[in-house]
Amino acid sequence: QFGPTEAERRTIQLQAVVRIYDTTTGTMLESTSVRLDESAINEIITGAREDGRKTNNLIGDVTAAFATTAANTITDSILPPKVLAYTMGVVTFNRTAGSGVENGQIWEVYAPGEELIDPDTGESLGSEEISIGWARVTDAGSKFSKAQAIEDFGITRGSIMRHRPDGLPPHVDPNGRAG
Repeated sequence: QFGPTEAERRTIQLQAVVRIYDTTTGTMLESTSVRLDESAINEIITGAREDGRKTNNLIGDVTAAFATTAANTITDSILPPKVLAYTMGVVTFNRTAGSGVENGQIWEVYAPGEELIDPDTGESLGSEEISIGWARVTDAGSKFSKAQAIEDFGITRGSIMRHRPDGLPPHVDPNGRAG
């Protein structure tokens, strides 16, 4: 009705490496790559007044997403997510929607093991983690989150949780329910 229109597409790709160091020893604790790829389309209608373009918000959105991802990576490295309670197949853990937890996410559950010491250097390499289960988030809360255990080979209070954005491995039944 307004005549010909145009579309503007803006894509921003950001990739960075987040490294966490123990400043007292100079030891690198964690290194992870963060990649964000966001796009927005703005329709430009001839003769229509526009106060701003939604593609202009894209830089702010990508920057905020990167800051959140980097902060969560640092927090998860220093204080990994842990199981607070495990009752009848429901895993309650200490991460929230505000820290990036979303309904439907897949998390792998680990039993914390012994500290690993390099026999040549004597350097601590962190602690061993043994996979003991899988869970799917059912309630991303404001103080804690809940997940349904899919597999359970010893999930208990204090178990460590790791988000798995790639989902379940092929050998795990996605319809499984432990508990």
